[in-house]
Amino acid sequence: MATPVEFPEQNWLLKKPDSMSDDECVSLPCFVDNQQVVSCWAFTPEEMAVLNANGGKLYMGVYGQSTPPIWLSPRNPFVRPDEQTEVIGTSLATMP
Repeated sequence: MATPVEFPEQNWLLKKPDSMSDDECVSLPCFVDNQQVVSCWAFTPEEMAVLNANGGKLYMGVYGQSTPPIWLSPRNPFVRPDEQTEVIGTSLATMP
């Protein structure tokens, strides 16, 4: 499973619930403002191989009975698109 990682823009650490073990959940470094919570996740080489093999599909699970609106992106939301030259080894010019 992807692992949450620290990033320069983070300004908060959402602590895991005390009722959950470290195997079930970890604390989440994130950026929080009045509109959104942004976190950064890293995949192992093995997970990247699975993503590449399955056509880039990522499955998301949320504990509970519903999920809030979310967005996922391989692009850094804190860097303007014209300043980004490469994302995960793929030229932005070739990304949809």
